[in-house]
Amino acid sequence: MKLRTLAISLYGHEESLSVPVSFETRALCNYVQRYARELKIDRRGFNQICIHDDPFDASKASRLVSEKTLIVPFNFSHFDTWKCRRSELIWGKYRDTQNVYYLHGALPFFDTGVEIVKEEYDAYNYLLERISARMDKGEYPIFVTAGDGQQKLKHIMHNRYLAHCYESLCRCEGSLVTFGFNFGPYDEHVIDAINRAARQRPSKKLWSIYVGVYSKSDQEHLESLAPKFKCKVHVYDAKTVKVWG
Repeated sequence: MKLRTLAISLYGHEESLSVPVSFETRALCNYVQRYARELKIDRRGFNQICIHDDPFDASKASRLVSEKTLIVPFNFSHFDTWKCRRSELIWGKYRDTQNVYYLHGALPFFDTGVEIVKEEYDAYNYLLERISARMDKGEYPIFVTAGDGQQKLKHIMHNRYLAHCYESLCRCEGSLVTFGFNFGPYDEHVIDAINRAARQRPSKKLWSIYVGVYSKSDQEHLESLAPKFKCKVHVYDAKTVKVWG
C-alpha cells in the first residue's frame, strides 16, 4: 500500500471531523510510514489509516481494528498545522500565476517553519484576534520594517516567500507604476531590484517607471533620485488617481 494520500479520522479530539479528510502531504505520509516501520507493522493488511490523539476510546478502537484500520497516535498540539493544509491560503501552489506580491510581507503572513500561511478569520474570531493568538504563542508575522536597505534585503532573502516577491520585481517588464511609495532613504534594495529589471535583454526589460507624488517636495525628492535609476523615470500627481473608483 503506497501511503501518498491518507484519509484521516480525527477521533478523540474536540474538533473531530464528521467525514474523513484527504491530506496530500509527504510529511504526514512519512510520519505514518515511520511509525509503522518502528513497530514492524505490515501496512498491506490495512485498508484505512486512523490518526488519533490520546486518550482513545476503547470501543472505537476495537471497531476500527475489526475494520482493518491502522491506528497511529498523533500529537494534536500540531493540529492547526495539519488543518491548514486543507486551505488554499498556503503559499506556493499558485506561485507561477501569482500577480499580487507583498515585497515586505504583511501582518497576516506567518512562516510555520515548513510553509508560508496566511491567517484568516472564521465564524468565531476576527482576523486580528487570530493574529494575536499566534503572536501569544511566540509566532511572529512575516513583516520587514526595520533596518537600512541592506538589512531589509537580508531579511527578504532569508524567507522564501519574500525572496520570490523580490526576484519577481527584478524580472518585471515594460513599465512599472508606483502609488504611495516615495523611495525613502532605506529603500535602496527596491531601486536595485528595478535596475536589475532594467538590465534584462531588450525583449524582457523594464523601460520606464511612473512614480506618484503628493507634493512639490516629493517631486523634488524623486527628481534627485532619478540618476540612480537605469530606466526612464516619470512623475505624476498621485492625487489625480481615483483609487477607489
